[in-house]
Amino acid sequence: MFATSLFAIAVTIAAQGVAPPPPPVAAADGAMEAPVQPSTTSPSAAAAAPIPDAKPQGMDGVATAGAQMGAGVGACCVGGCVAIPCAFVPFVGPFLGSIVSGVIIGGTETVVGDALGQKRAAMLWPVLASSGILVAGGLVNLGIGRAFGFSSTVLDPNNLNGLGSIPSLALGVSVGVSLTTVVAAVVVPALIYQFTGVDKEPGDTGGLGMPGLVGPADPTGTRATKAATSPTPSPAPTASTPPATAPSTSPPSPVAY
Repeated sequence: MFATSLFAIAVTIAAQGVAPPPPPVAAADGAMEAPVQPSTTSPSAAAAAPIPDAKPQGMDGVATAGAQMGAGVGACCVGGCVAIPCAFVPFVGPFLGSIVSGVIIGGTETVVGDALGQKRAAMLWPVLASSGILVAGGLVNLGIGRAFGFSSTVLDPNNLNGLGSIPSLALGVSVGVSLTTVVAAVVVPALIYQFTGVDKEPGDTGGLGMPGLVGPADPTGTRATKAATSPTPSPAPTASTPPATAPSTSPPSPVAY
């Protein structure tokens, strides 16, 4: 009788052109549950993307590096004048003068970069680069002079041709090494600044000021605040496998129509 009723209902629905309702779903305890209807609620609009931070104020990297190198040339001239007294120190005087000039060149380029550019960097690395290059150039020139006997030759400005081929060659090589050293001592610190610098924080407008020695200057205090309040990443949760549920063996209850 029940099967005959179901057959009659199915025939009636098919004659009317209406799809039959989905069959009831059997729950784990054997009770019949109502079919889940698909949700017709439209998804909510996606949240607006956060506005990225504004671009740091100042000139871009290429323009800043050019300004740094120009300032480095002037600082090299000043450093050479300041280091003149070091020449009277026996043996180590030229190397002390190179260190003094390197500090002035590297420090000046760092100050200019912080003032005009979009970054801030530590002053230590440009200073070490400039000083190290100048000291290395001085050592090379010392070796050239000792190898060619140039250091023991007394120069006569009225008779430069009388130096001979070997001292003249040594003089030419020494001048070339000196020029290369000066150019590298001006260019390399600017490049190191650009590669080691960090972007300025919002509100940092630059300006002349003392740069950081071993770390970038932080005049607004924003970078230090971020470092102090940054949350510690929590460990990733481990995935747990839900216990398997045995299928119900009880027959479904008949549904009366």
